[in-house]
Amino acid sequence: MGHATRCIPIVEELLANNADVVLAGSGNSLDLISAEFPLLRTLNLPDYNLQFNHFIPIGIHVALQSLKIRRNINREKIVLENFLATQKINGIISDNRYGVYSSSVPSVMISHQLKLAPRTPFRAIANNQIKKYLNRFSEIWVPDENGSIISGKLSSTDEFLNKKYIGTLSRFKTTSNTIRKNFVLAIISGTEPHRTTLENRLIKSFRSSNQKITLLRGLPKSADKKVFPKNFTVYNHLKTDELETLLKTCKLVISRSGYSTIMDIISTNTPCILIPTKGQSEQEYLSKRLHEKFKFPVIRERKISEDKFQLAQRIDIKNENLLSIEIGKWLNQL
Repeated sequence: MGHATRCIPIVEELLANNADVVLAGSGNSLDLISAEFPLLRTLNLPDYNLQFNHFIPIGIHVALQSLKIRRNINREKIVLENFLATQKINGIISDNRYGVYSSSVPSVMISHQLKLAPRTPFRAIANNQIKKYLNRFSEIWVPDENGSIISGKLSSTDEFLNKKYIGTLSRFKTTSNTIRKNFVLAIISGTEPHRTTLENRLIKSFRSSNQKITLLRGLPKSADKKVFPKNFTVYNHLKTDELETLLKTCKLVISRSGYSTIMDIISTNTPCILIPTKGQSEQEYLSKRLHEKFKFPVIRERKISEDKFQLAQRIDIKNENLLSIEIGKWLNQL
């Protein structure tokens, strides 16, 4: 497994097919998905523990820590093989964890990023390495519509014959009939210090506003005593059904332009404003693509203000749920 929220519909579909599921992951990701499925067994994988700061683009940080990344991929591979030696596992589905595969067990990689975004530092070298990792999997499932409608150049490549599109992948049910209320939902996610930077910017921008702000901090185990303005309703973490209700009733959502969040916004038909993480080439590329192709409003952190709310709009993409079909086919082959 990998991205916790994106794994939820996969686990639900597996359980609907009476599969015995083991959740594997690390840190917040494992905590989040374990909270959704508390009765399932878990396997702790090594945490990557990558370090970031405000001054160096995230792509360069990743390049500088490439040896650490490779070492962790090898470590998670060892942990998995040790687990497979003692357990009967018929198949593996990995969400963007390159070491979670086995040559002896059918292994699927779920990823929208088969290539790095344009302008990513050391892109050519990294793409070659990614290709080597992806070729170790028996199938690649791209969470997007056929033709890479959302992900664009990140997944539109003919290099992988085992690539399949599984449609927009979200833990939320697609809907069009909702009653919107007068509150703004702000979803904070991502690596530090960028997560806290956006949180503080929102507090500064709306502390004196009459607008009600519901803030989801993305910190499932946080116990800090941070003080928020009176017009803020704050949650460290919410379960799927609780967040789905907020997405389907808020006036608009403010969020980073992470891929999973974008798919959730599409599925719930929520008006939104995107704020890409500065220096993160994938989010910057996705924001630019969605703005140019679908007129998605994109603003910088420093430009957040109440008068920007009028820019918020929905993205209308007809999405097919191909996940159940692909999982059904895959399980029948095991």
